[in-house]
Amino acid sequence: MTESRESVQDMSFSFKYMLYIPDNRKPGEKLPLVLFLHGAGERGDDVSLVSVHGPFKRIREGWAPEFICAAPQCPAGSHWNDNTEMLMPFLRRLISEHNADEKRIYITGLSMGGFGTWAMMARWPGVFAAAVPICGGGMPWTAGEFSSAPVWAFHGSADDTVDVRYSRDMVNAVNREGGNARLTEYSGVSHDCWTKTYESEEMWTWLLSQKKD
Repeated sequence: MTESRESVQDMSFSFKYMLYIPDNRKPGEKLPLVLFLHGAGERGDDVSLVSVHGPFKRIREGWAPEFICAAPQCPAGSHWNDNTEMLMPFLRRLISEHNADEKRIYITGLSMGGFGTWAMMARWPGVFAAAVPICGGGMPWTAGEFSSAPVWAFHGSADDTVDVRYSRDMVNAVNREGGNARLTEYSGVSHDCWTKTYESEEMWTWLLSQKKD
């Protein structure tokens, strides 16, 4: 079941979002929740844009994963890095309203959403069981804040929009802090490395196997 909704937060910040809940969910069953952050091209007020790429593209095409998925839409002219304070009350409300498993909350995003994924991990350490940032980057000096959460980053080696060194720097910083981060570089691939990543059953199996203690 996929729904489009609008959320108004106490902080006077309003955004639309897309929500997917498996049709075959058992009553009372706690499910994992994946928060997906889209790229810059999907900002605005047409919430259908969040299904242009990423997990909601696959769901629109018939994929039926066994987890809750939520995709908020970033307002035009804004960036996810500006909205880390607003996203957390939204996420907490989703967890409560939809009985999500708090030990299996995940975050992933592409491009601008990849940067947002790193930023959310740094701003809200301890919330996410694992993260999959795609062709993004962050602030390496924050890695110690969230080094306890596994990270699998993806980037095209020929990306001419966001240089692959941004992902390399973040992964190296996490591992220097004793964390568990790895980077898959797609040789010769430019900016769109997310299509291949979100179609990877290996990635989804890995992500959903992570669980907080």
